Amino acid sequence: MASKHGLGALPQLKNLRLFYSGLGAEGMRWLATRHGVRVLCKLKVLSVYGNEIGDEGMRAIASKDVLGALVELQTLHLNSNNISDAGVCALVTIDVLGAMLRLCRLDLRENKIGIDGTDSVSRIAVGLAACRASLRRGVVLELGRNSISSKDLVLIREAVPEWEVEV
Repeated sequence: MASKHGLGALPQLKNLRLFYSGLGAEGMRWLATRHGVRVLCKLKVLSVYGNEIGDEGMRAIASKDVLGALVELQTLHLNSNNISDAGVCALVTIDVLGAMLRLCRLDLRENKIGIDGTDSVSRIAVGLAACRASLRRGVVLELGRNSISSKDLVLIREAVPEWEVEV
Protein backbone atom coordinates (compact mmCIF):
# COMPACT_ATOMS: atom_id res chain seq x y z
CA MET A 1 0.00 0.00 0.00
CA ALA A 2 2.85 2.38 0.66
CA SER A 3 4.41 2.03 -2.79
CA LYS A 4 5.20 5.22 -4.68
CA HIS A 5 2.53 4.34 -7.26
CA GLY A 6 -0.15 3.16 -4.85
CA LEU A 7 -0.52 6.28 -2.71
CA GLY A 8 -0.80 8.81 -5.53
CA ALA A 9 -4.54 8.39 -6.10
CA LEU A 10 -5.52 7.66 -2.50
CA PRO A 11 -5.77 11.28 -1.33
CA GLN A 12 -8.91 11.46 -3.50
CA LEU A 13 -10.52 8.53 -1.65
CA LYS A 14 -13.97 9.43 -0.24
CA ASN A 15 -15.10 6.13 1.31
CA LEU A 16 -12.86 3.68 3.11
CA ARG A 17 -14.68 0.55 4.19
CA LEU A 18 -12.59 -2.09 5.91
CA PHE A 19 -15.11 -4.60 7.27
CA TYR A 20 -13.68 -7.51 9.26
CA SER A 21 -10.31 -7.08 7.56
CA GLY A 22 -8.06 -7.78 10.56
CA LEU A 23 -6.99 -4.14 10.80
CA GLY A 24 -6.59 -4.15 14.59
CA ALA A 25 -4.89 -1.46 16.63
CA GLU A 26 -1.78 -1.79 14.48
CA GLY A 27 -3.71 -0.80 11.37
CA MET A 28 -5.20 2.16 13.17
CA ARG A 29 -1.70 3.21 14.24
CA TRP A 30 -0.68 3.02 10.55
CA LEU A 31 -3.53 5.38 9.68
CA ALA A 32 -1.98 7.83 12.17
CA THR A 33 1.31 7.88 10.19
CA ARG A 34 1.98 10.42 7.46
CA HIS A 35 1.14 7.78 4.82
CA GLY A 36 -2.13 6.92 6.52
CA VAL A 37 -3.11 10.54 6.99
CA ARG A 38 -2.78 11.03 3.21
CA VAL A 39 -5.43 8.34 2.79
CA LEU A 40 -7.77 10.00 5.30
CA CYS A 41 -7.64 13.61 4.12
CA LYS A 42 -10.73 13.58 1.81
CA LEU A 43 -12.70 10.79 3.50
CA LYS A 44 -16.39 11.28 4.06
CA VAL A 45 -16.97 7.73 5.33
CA LEU A 46 -14.60 5.65 7.44
CA SER A 47 -15.95 2.19 8.25
CA VAL A 48 -13.65 -0.04 10.23
CA TYR A 49 -16.16 -2.26 11.94
CA GLY A 50 -15.32 -5.77 13.05
CA ASN A 51 -11.57 -5.15 13.22
CA GLU A 52 -10.83 -5.46 16.96
CA ILE A 53 -9.17 -2.05 17.07
CA GLY A 54 -9.89 -1.77 20.81
CA ASP A 55 -9.01 1.18 22.99
CA GLU A 56 -5.53 1.46 21.53
CA GLY A 57 -6.99 1.92 18.05
CA MET A 58 -9.31 4.59 19.41
CA ARG A 59 -6.34 6.46 20.85
CA ALA A 60 -4.72 6.34 17.38
CA ILE A 61 -7.85 7.94 15.88
CA ALA A 62 -7.61 10.65 18.53
CA SER A 63 -4.06 11.63 17.52
CA LYS A 64 -3.46 15.17 16.28
CA ASP A 65 -2.34 14.02 12.82
CA VAL A 66 -5.48 11.97 12.25
CA LEU A 67 -7.74 14.74 13.52
CA GLY A 68 -6.28 17.21 11.10
CA ALA A 69 -7.09 14.81 8.27
CA LEU A 70 -10.69 14.01 9.26
CA VAL A 71 -12.23 17.44 8.70
CA GLU A 72 -14.39 16.12 5.82
CA LEU A 73 -15.56 13.00 7.71
CA GLN A 74 -19.34 12.59 7.89
CA THR A 75 -19.72 8.97 8.99
CA LEU A 76 -17.52 6.99 11.38
CA HIS A 77 -18.40 3.31 11.85
CA LEU A 78 -16.56 1.79 14.79
CA ASN A 79 -18.97 -0.97 15.71
CA SER A 80 -17.87 -4.48 16.74
CA ASN A 81 -14.33 -3.43 17.66
CA ASN A 82 -13.93 -4.41 21.31
CA ILE A 83 -13.92 -0.76 22.39
CA SER A 84 -14.49 -0.08 26.07
CA ASP A 85 -15.36 3.08 27.95
CA ALA A 86 -11.67 4.09 27.96
CA GLY A 87 -11.58 4.06 24.16
CA VAL A 88 -14.74 6.12 23.89
CA CYS A 89 -13.36 8.61 26.44
CA ALA A 90 -10.34 9.11 24.12
CA LEU A 91 -12.77 9.99 21.33
CA VAL A 92 -15.17 12.29 23.18
CA THR A 93 -12.95 15.28 23.77
CA ILE A 94 -13.17 18.81 22.40
CA ASP A 95 -10.02 18.23 20.34
CA VAL A 96 -11.34 15.06 18.72
CA LEU A 97 -15.03 15.67 18.13
CA GLY A 98 -14.45 19.37 17.64
CA ALA A 99 -12.19 18.55 14.69
CA MET A 100 -14.90 16.45 13.02
CA LEU A 101 -17.12 19.40 12.13
CA ARG A 102 -19.07 17.54 9.44
CA LEU A 103 -19.72 14.37 11.45
CA CYS A 104 -23.33 13.17 11.01
CA ARG A 105 -23.14 9.57 12.22
CA LEU A 106 -21.02 7.93 14.91
CA ASP A 107 -21.58 4.19 15.14
CA LEU A 108 -20.35 2.53 18.33
CA ARG A 109 -22.70 -0.46 18.39
CA GLU A 110 -21.65 -3.89 19.66
CA ASN A 111 -18.66 -2.85 21.74
CA LYS A 112 -17.93 -3.01 25.48
CA ILE A 113 -19.24 0.42 26.39
CA GLY A 114 -20.78 0.51 29.86
CA ILE A 115 -19.16 -2.63 31.19
CA ASP A 116 -17.12 -0.60 33.68
CA GLY A 117 -20.28 0.88 35.12
CA THR A 118 -22.00 4.20 35.50
CA ASP A 119 -18.91 6.17 36.48
CA SER A 120 -17.16 5.62 33.17
CA VAL A 121 -20.31 6.24 31.14
CA SER A 122 -20.72 9.42 33.17
CA ARG A 123 -17.23 10.45 32.04
CA ILE A 124 -18.30 9.84 28.45
CA ALA A 125 -21.39 12.01 29.01
CA VAL A 126 -19.29 14.75 30.64
CA GLY A 127 -16.89 14.64 27.67
CA LEU A 128 -19.77 14.95 25.21
CA ALA A 129 -21.30 17.80 27.18
CA ALA A 130 -17.98 19.67 27.21
CA CYS A 131 -17.83 19.37 23.41
CA ARG A 132 -21.40 20.54 22.82
CA ALA A 133 -20.59 24.06 21.73
CA SER A 134 -18.33 22.83 18.93
CA LEU A 135 -20.43 19.83 17.89
CA ARG A 136 -22.69 19.62 14.91
CA ARG A 137 -26.39 19.32 15.71
CA GLY A 138 -28.38 16.31 14.56
CA VAL A 139 -25.61 13.72 14.77
CA VAL A 140 -26.83 10.13 15.02
CA LEU A 141 -25.03 8.26 17.80
CA GLU A 142 -25.55 4.50 17.61
CA LEU A 143 -24.96 2.64 20.87
CA GLY A 144 -26.97 -0.59 20.51
CA ARG A 145 -25.73 -3.90 21.91
CA ASN A 146 -23.46 -2.39 24.53
CA SER A 147 -23.84 -2.67 28.29
CA ILE A 148 -25.30 0.78 28.79
CA SER A 149 -28.02 0.89 31.43
CA SER A 150 -31.17 2.97 31.04
CA LYS A 151 -29.83 5.38 33.66
CA ASP A 152 -26.55 5.76 31.74
CA LEU A 153 -28.42 6.26 28.49
CA VAL A 154 -30.29 9.18 30.06
CA LEU A 155 -26.93 10.75 31.02
CA ILE A 156 -25.69 10.49 27.45
CA ARG A 157 -28.92 11.85 25.96
CA GLU A 158 -28.84 14.78 28.38
CA ALA A 159 -25.20 15.48 27.47
CA VAL A 160 -26.03 15.93 23.78
CA PRO A 161 -29.77 16.59 23.46
CA GLU A 162 -29.27 17.81 19.90
CA TRP A 163 -28.12 14.33 18.85
CA GLU A 164 -30.25 11.33 18.04
CA VAL A 165 -29.09 8.52 20.31
CA GLU A 166 -30.05 5.06 19.05
CA VAL A 167 -29.88 1.86 21.05
